[in-house]
Amino acid sequence: MTPGDPTAVQQAHHWINTHFRAIHHNTPFLNLPDVLDTATKVFGTPQTHTGARTDHGDLALLYSILALGSLREQTYDSLTKQYRTFRRPVNDDLPINSPSSATSLPSFHSRTTAQCLFRLAQDELESIDQPSETAVQALFVLHTFISNTSMGRRSRDYVARAIMMAHELGLNRQIPVDLFAPKRIKHDKHEVRRRSMLYLYVYFSDV
Repeated sequence: MTPGDPTAVQQAHHWINTHFRAIHHNTPFLNLPDVLDTATKVFGTPQTHTGARTDHGDLALLYSILALGSLREQTYDSLTKQYRTFRRPVNDDLPINSPSSATSLPSFHSRTTAQCLFRLAQDELESIDQPSETAVQALFVLHTFISNTSMGRRSRDYVARAIMMAHELGLNRQIPVDLFAPKRIKHDKHEVRRRSMLYLYVYFSDV
């Protein structure tokens, strides 16, 4: 997927929609229009770029969602409602056409598109200087990703980091109110709900 490639945005939107259609019950704090907008800015043609640099947290979240959407397509046949066996050789990104009734998880050592996107998300997270909600969201999505691979044992590392960052942001507390200007500060109820859901999902994943 190369920025400026006419098919890049289409492919990105396809994987994003795959995630929201099949896996969004596990990430209700995500906002589809925002994610689609980020994908358009990152992968769109030069005419769609606004010139503003995309935040590392936004990029980490985008790549993690793309990775999970790609993984879903590689491992699950939506027509037969069955999981595919994953026996492709290294560097082969194509899904397997013959479905299997057994739930077979992919080998994380295979060089797949999902794995490459996962690593891009990791790289963006390592470039973050300040905690952000999108970074917490990205960590949770990556936790979900590796929970569905042969490296599921590492998922706790992402949850632990997400909890630490959530506490730094104060997601476990009510949004503070400026007592000197209470009328000027009005927090959107959707923002409050999103923050609460994000923290609860991260917190209850640490079990």
